[in-house]
Amino acid sequence: MGWNYIMAMGIGVVGSTVVHLSQGLMKLGVTRKQQGASPAQYRRPYRAGLVMNLSAPFWVIAANGFAPTVFYTSMYAVGLIPLLIYSHRKLGHTAGPREMVGAAFLALGAATLGFGEWIGEAAPMSALNHYPILLCGIIWLVAAPFVGWLTGKVRVLSPGLVMGLLGGGFLALDSLIKGLAQAEGVASSFRPETTYGISLFALSFIGAIAAFGMTQWAHRRGAKPAETIAGYDAAYVGLPVFLVPAAKGDAGINILCLIGFALVVVGLYLLVKAPAQRAPETASP
Repeated sequence: MGWNYIMAMGIGVVGSTVVHLSQGLMKLGVTRKQQGASPAQYRRPYRAGLVMNLSAPFWVIAANGFAPTVFYTSMYAVGLIPLLIYSHRKLGHTAGPREMVGAAFLALGAATLGFGEWIGEAAPMSALNHYPILLCGIIWLVAAPFVGWLTGKVRVLSPGLVMGLLGGGFLALDSLIKGLAQAEGVASSFRPETTYGISLFALSFIGAIAAFGMTQWAHRRGAKPAETIAGYDAAYVGLPVFLVPAAKGDAGINILCLIGFALVVVGLYLLVKAPAQRAPETASP
């Protein structure tokens, strides 16, 4: 069983890295276009980033075959660290001390979350009550467009942060519903085994599409990418931490998972609030 958990978390690290780096590649494409590069020079990284970004649901499908979905989602924020490195090497961003500390908090938080789920003996997805997760998904789907619209009218919170939270919540629900679908009828499988499971699996992709739409909506509004990514990661990591115990019928939440989530939020805050530092070149080829 232990190796199953390690496999799921390992896929989480790889999947998170791929999806986060996709943002850097798309940003590189946009930056090259603004600098007057040839179409081939800016289209290639942008298209590669787009394909990598759309791969997000398939990483969790693979991880769900080994362990409950929370083992995958708990690793998601780790991908910000390779994105920082990529931004330094290709986008001319110089990471300062505050960002390095933030990255360390992220790594520590992810490790604590994973360990908390491990020793807490997370319930298999087949043991969860579907209704709290599905109800949350319906509420999220109905409320998100209104909240996104309202954010553009009433600037109480950063639009990028709010849109990121909404998008990350959508992808978290996508992952959890895929986990329910894959566990329907058997303990764990890479593909649903029942008609109900197949239906759930198909519906889950609404979450992935909506998550992508929310991030694009944030970009169109000119939101700060760092704030959008921070909100996205916080919701994607945090929502399963609180929703899975409700679906399991537990009275409380694993304290280590709460500590891990708090460390992730601190790390994201430090990264978002770090002063911008730019190298001479805006984007290298």
